[in-house]
Amino acid sequence: MKRSVKIVMLINLINYVSNFAFSYAYSNKLINSSMIALGIWALTPYLLATISSFILATDYREELKVFKKEAIADWIVRVISCVLVFQEFKFGFMSKEYIVQQAILVLLLLINIYLEFRMYNKAKAYIYVKKEAKKNEVISEDEKQNIKNMGKAVFLGLISLIIVSAISMSVPSTTHMGAGKVSNIFAIIISTSTFLWFLHSSCEKCRLFYLDKSLAKRIFLRDGFYATIGFVICLLATFEVLGAYHLIYNVSTFIGILFLYPTIRTNRKMAMHHKRVVGILGDNFELYYNCKD
Repeated sequence: MKRSVKIVMLINLINYVSNFAFSYAYSNKLINSSMIALGIWALTPYLLATISSFILATDYREELKVFKKEAIADWIVRVISCVLVFQEFKFGFMSKEYIVQQAILVLLLLINIYLEFRMYNKAKAYIYVKKEAKKNEVISEDEKQNIKNMGKAVFLGLISLIIVSAISMSVPSTTHMGAGKVSNIFAIIISTSTFLWFLHSSCEKCRLFYLDKSLAKRIFLRDGFYATIGFVICLLATFEVLGAYHLIYNVSTFIGILFLYPTIRTNRKMAMHHKRVVGILGDNFELYYNCKD
């Protein structure tokens, strides 16, 4: 559990280095003319927010509930820091507005550091009490023989989640960076196509992982339903239905990512179950992995 907190601390460090560097570069007009650089950099906070959300998956890792409140607050503060920086602002370097922005950013950083140290201290004090129950878990023969498909499903779930977060859910921001009309239309087409691919990948992921196909269908429909709501919100912001404010574009992206939470939970559950099955197979892993080849 301490390792999980350390990973969050590292992600948080990268997040704030990116935030400070972006605000400096943007206020000095070092990257304003490069739409590619702006677009790639604008994807960074969404990727980091998605990756760091694993710490919120308390449904399938009981021990993470020890610092659930701190983890939620830590994630929200990190999101606020990104919204503060990754928007179109007119003020220059060392102006009054720039100094206020940086002061708030430093304050948010200190809050994150405080919360993460609280999480780490709670992790150090936590005592595992359920390891024996996990060791005695019974896995069916069919599940053992499905281990190869389980691995494919876990990998597909991770890759599709990162891609949909970076491309589809970020479309409100990427289409309002001053690029031309043709570029914006192209971005909307790409984001929509990516989201449709994500839904197809989610369906395939559930089909590969779950032996109970009715269960696989229910989980896919549930996760897909929430993800679609999130993407629709992002599209509404893109077409300025929710207002023509840069803050709305950024907030809608994070709301879209929040609607991916059921998918994140499913992916986490799959990864943990796959890991348990691999552990139970032990030396027989390769035998079962290649049993259908």
